[in-house]
Amino acid sequence: DNSPNKNTTILDGIDSPILTLKVEDNTPPRLVPGGAPRDINHNVVKKSSSSGDVYIASLTIEWITNEPSDSRVDFGVDDTYGSYGYDGEMVPKHSIFLDGLAAGTIYHYKVTSIDANNNEFVSKDRTFKTFTIPDTEPPKITELPYVLSTTTKTALIKWATNEDADSYVRY
Repeated sequence: DNSPNKNTTILDGIDSPILTLKVEDNTPPRLVPGGAPRDINHNVVKKSSSSGDVYIASLTIEWITNEPSDSRVDFGVDDTYGSYGYDGEMVPKHSIFLDGLAAGTIYHYKVTSIDANNNEFVSKDRTFKTFTIPDTEPPKITELPYVLSTTTKTALIKWATNEDADSYVRY
């Protein structure tokens, strides 16, 4: 390199040399309008095993930056996070799939994007709640009904179920 300093390059042109100036990019990626991080494609699946059923949730976090950069989502049940998803591909549209999440749980997350010049964007802390499986099973009576007390006009009947439930007695 015969340039006068390390920030310029002289290119020989047809009629005269061309002087180019190397400019350092020290501006971090930033979100474009409408590109704020958001959670999409929520899903919950039931996984059965010999030890019982487990419900596993998943979703995708996406955001858009003004320049190509990598993609990272730090997430956890509080703002210390503890887990992350990462994709090193340099892209302006970012998408990280998170799997193995507990159903019906609030998670904290932040997104980070670093461009080719190591300029870093970090979002503020955000939250999402994973979907829960709708309860489609009726409650089961675990303690049979019995008369707890009576008066001339009332009777107090008691029983127990395997989950919280609204109940009534037909007579």
